[in-house]
Amino acid sequence: MDEQRLGAGLRALRVHARRTQLEVAAAANISRGTVSRIERGHLREVSVSAVVAVAAALDAQVDLGLRWHGGQLDRLLDARHAALQREVMRRLSRAPGWMASPEVSFSVYGERGSVDVLAWHASRGAVLVIEIKSRIVDLQDLLRTMDQRRRLAPAIARGRGWPARAVSTWVVIEDTDANRRRARSHAELLAGSFPATGRMIRTWLPDPVQPIHALSFVSIERFGSRTRPLGTPERVRRPRKAAVRAADTLPGGSNRV
Repeated sequence: MDEQRLGAGLRALRVHARRTQLEVAAAANISRGTVSRIERGHLREVSVSAVVAVAAALDAQVDLGLRWHGGQLDRLLDARHAALQREVMRRLSRAPGWMASPEVSFSVYGERGSVDVLAWHASRGAVLVIEIKSRIVDLQDLLRTMDQRRRLAPAIARGRGWPARAVSTWVVIEDTDANRRRARSHAELLAGSFPATGRMIRTWLPDPVQPIHALSFVSIERFGSRTRPLGTPERVRRPRKAAVRAADTLPGGSNRV
């Protein structure tokens, strides 16, 4: 949808709702002049958040699309996700006793989904649910997803012959400025669900006695081109080359996430 059409569409919704620009501006917490510029299609003069706020005030949604070299963007994002996944498998390979499976699909009690990495420590009966994010887009969705995974993890693991005595979770996020800013703006919310840091998860992995719920950042340096595909459950082994390095502390010395 082009700028003029988007502006005209929002104006049509406002008129249909029998609301004035001032009323919409108040609901969106912006100025009436901003509403006017949006309706006239002058979107380059306003922020994206203002457009989204106006749409929300009219009970509508704006879907932003990003295109790059045809379908290359999806492949790029998939590659970054895969690089993070390889690093998680590498870290598990350095801690004895862990078995891991990537991309574990499940259907439990009518709930369906896929776990990025599911790991099991036999001697401790510990199940670790790992979620990998190259971008932080929707924090509420992330929290809902991890709550579901945590709740269903014993049944998912049991289906693989892994009896779980304790369930832990680990959110791995690509270390970018945008992701760190997003995390900082919701630090209290994230700390409530994932109180452990990257350093703590590294200390915990060799001997997972108690459950842990952690969030850490990982920085991608390069994409390995000769890593073998990850398939069925296996005892993970240390690869010859590491594709990424850890960066689990925030700039300035803080290691909250």
